[in-house]
Amino acid sequence: MEQLGDAADSLDAGKTQISEEVDETTMNGRRSDTRERIEQVALKLFVGRGYEKTSLREIAERLGVTKAALYYHFKTKEDILGSIFEVVISSVDELVA
Repeated sequence: MEQLGDAADSLDAGKTQISEEVDETTMNGRRSDTRERIEQVALKLFVGRGYEKTSLREIAERLGVTKAALYYHFKTKEDILGSIFEVVISSVDELVA
């Protein structure tokens, strides 16, 4: 479990570094601050409670938004997790390139 926490810390640090380097995006294909906040909160809940035990409702509550607002950005937990992995993969690609 400690390794999972370390991995999450590394992922969070990587996301922070990437977000500083990459322009925040909007509806025309760029990432939004809201999407980034959702990813950060979801990641903390996934690590702390476990992916299976974390609900979209809990993520929305932690963010202080409605589930409808959360659904606007991500339809499922799988979509959120996929988005988190995309950030990590793109940072690895940048390092390798």
